[in-house]
Amino acid sequence: MNLFWGVARHQTWLIASDLVFFPLQICGFLTRHSRPRTSPLHLFNAVVRSHSRRSFPIFNVARSIRHIRLSSARHVSAPRVTRYALIMMWQSCLSLGLLTLFSSASAERLLRSNSLDSCQKDSSFSASLFNVVYTPDNNTIFAQLSAMSTVNDYVIAEIVLDVYGYQAVHQNFDPCTLEDMKATICPLTVGKLPPRFNFRVGDSVSKQIPGIAYAFPDLDAKVRVHIRSTRTDETLACVEAKFSNDKTVDLVGVKWATAAVTLVGLITSALMSGVGYTNAAAHLGASTLSLFAYFQAQAMVGLSGVPLPPAAHAWTQNFVWSLGLIRIGFMQTIFTWYQRSTGGDAAGLLDNALGASVQVMKRSLDPAAGGLQKRSNVMLDTGAYVVYGIQRVGYKAHIETTNIVMTSIVFSAFLVLISALFVYLARLILNFCVKRGWVKDTRFPELRGGGWRMLLKGITLRMLLAVFPAIAIFCFWEFTQADSAAIVVLCVFLLFGSMLVLGVAAVRIITIGRNSKAVHRSAAFQLFSNQEYLQIWGFLYVPFRATAYYYILPLLVHTVVKAAIIAFGQHNGVAQAICLIIVEAVALAAASLLRPWMAKSINVLNIAICSVNFVNAIFLFLLTNKFDAPGLLVGVVGILIFLVNAIFSLILLLLVIISSIMAFWRKNPDDRYRAMDDDRVMFWKSRTSMVPSMVATQELEALAATARGAKDSQEGSHRIESPPLTPTIGARPGSRRVDSPALNERSSSVHDSVRDDQHAAPRAPWKRSNRDSGMTE
Repeated sequence: MNLFWGVARHQTWLIASDLVFFPLQICGFLTRHSRPRTSPLHLFNAVVRSHSRRSFPIFNVARSIRHIRLSSARHVSAPRVTRYALIMMWQSCLSLGLLTLFSSASAERLLRSNSLDSCQKDSSFSASLFNVVYTPDNNTIFAQLSAMSTVNDYVIAEIVLDVYGYQAVHQNFDPCTLEDMKATICPLTVGKLPPRFNFRVGDSVSKQIPGIAYAFPDLDAKVRVHIRSTRTDETLACVEAKFSNDKTVDLVGVKWATAAVTLVGLITSALMSGVGYTNAAAHLGASTLSLFAYFQAQAMVGLSGVPLPPAAHAWTQNFVWSLGLIRIGFMQTIFTWYQRSTGGDAAGLLDNALGASVQVMKRSLDPAAGGLQKRSNVMLDTGAYVVYGIQRVGYKAHIETTNIVMTSIVFSAFLVLISALFVYLARLILNFCVKRGWVKDTRFPELRGGGWRMLLKGITLRMLLAVFPAIAIFCFWEFTQADSAAIVVLCVFLLFGSMLVLGVAAVRIITIGRNSKAVHRSAAFQLFSNQEYLQIWGFLYVPFRATAYYYILPLLVHTVVKAAIIAFGQHNGVAQAICLIIVEAVALAAASLLRPWMAKSINVLNIAICSVNFVNAIFLFLLTNKFDAPGLLVGVVGILIFLVNAIFSLILLLLVIISSIMAFWRKNPDDRYRAMDDDRVMFWKSRTSMVPSMVATQELEALAATARGAKDSQEGSHRIESPPLTPTIGARPGSRRVDSPALNERSSSVHDSVRDDQHAAPRAPWKRSNRDSGMTE
């Protein structure tokens, strides 16, 4: 066991160090071979290569220095080092995930229960604290409870064990037959039971429990005990306990791995866009954002008010980070203080868990249960607490139920602010590298030029769109909770402000697209030829076809409606599940019929995601057990939710990982993707190729102006006519004619300079200029 945790800590350190080094490694990719071989970035790549040797200890200083010296002599290729380090980072993530998945194999075998439910009205036995552990290796049961009995009689217990809805054990048990229990519950007396006791059971009990019950994660086992009088055979009480084996699929490694893949995918997309590979950047960015949206959809399954089996709930708990539910101790203290100082009452559920049982709802909540409250936690007459839906997710994440909203919106705002800060710091670092000659001045022209403010606005709005589902869900839910007046006001401004910003941006994009289509017969002309539109609002329409620029508005409506269903349907799981089925069915039908995304692969990816979301909604309805289906069906559905989403998540993660690696592996990442079928390619040039093209155009215009000044007398005598070089709007690439007056006026000056250049200096037939070929190198 110690060896496992040592290896796990090592892999965790590898991932952390890789995430720190990765942005700096990219400098080697950006600079290519344009810097001296002994530059600081080249030496740093040598350190990275030494770091990638993966020896114990992780960072051998002597070996690093040795590789620095050898790298200067051997001329190590920077892109090769970057690719190698990127692959090693993925290896670290996968290794930690596999180690965490198999960590439970060496743990001690046990069965544990932390709560006791009453399954009978006016039960004569109740418990507010119930902790029981059964250890099969020594056949002992340890119990810690705070229970009250109103029975004064000799009793017999009828025990029923259900495993995933299947009745595995059904037998009677007489406590007076055990020597250890005669003094405590034989007979059962009125009053409190002893707070602690342990006793041994026979070997026959352990033989009846299969070995897989101790190894399969998130065991769905339930023990129901009917307490009957031995004199009258009357059922005096009924209690029910859920058992687990301390094995779970709610793993820290899965959370870090999924977050790391998403982060690196977004960073890789931004880098590809910056160096000019716009086609690869658009595909990778769309795939990564679709993956992130799917993670959020899985977390929403856990937020629903439908009772979830342990495996389904534990798996969805891995993705609550995508909705901003990340626990940091000191921040929870600040949130509690803020709530109390603004007139609210903190729940204190985590503190009360030491003296009272907390029941995670896995079945329908009885509306007649005593102590039901409109807000905060549900407290039963027995003194136990019941958490469900959003509260269930917060409790499992060790977040107070009254701090859930503040935790989510603060981390969402932090993500938006940190993205803006990252852009500003990247601009400073890039300008410094350009001044030192480490990076070409043609790299990231928008970030270094005066348009960096537009780029900053675009990235900020993009991050706002990414966190908008979390803002919508928890702000809607806060309206039903009213943790404090200040938090409600904060949610009002944040929710409606975000909706206003994104809604206005979507409407403006639709207006621009319609005007462009009316004037230029193509919506892509103004949307993709205007750099200001691309940088600020491009994220709203670039992932879609040029003719489906409007699709962002239906997506925003879908997000708001789904968030309202999740937030306002917490108390009615059946209605919530039915509404989710309708919403997901509409989303699947729209994606399948319209196919609005920019490429076939992106359409297939998003249609598959919509299909899985629709299947999850059906599973949620089955879990409500509205039609009294067999218990085995409910247990199987819980396993299916885990298996279907786990397999699909793995496939999506591998797709993003492979796409990120291939983006650095290929010399031209754009060659991996087909040209987009719409006419955006005629107006959307590579940013890298635009800079030398603009310089060459300015030089040609200067030469043409000089030539025209010297040849004014001969201007009308002879002129070489050149065919139009700008393509027809709406035609396929390769067409030469244009019907747009605006585009003809823009290209007139270029035509004049080309004609004068051809007249002044004839070119060899085998030498074609970049402008003649329609491409730049």
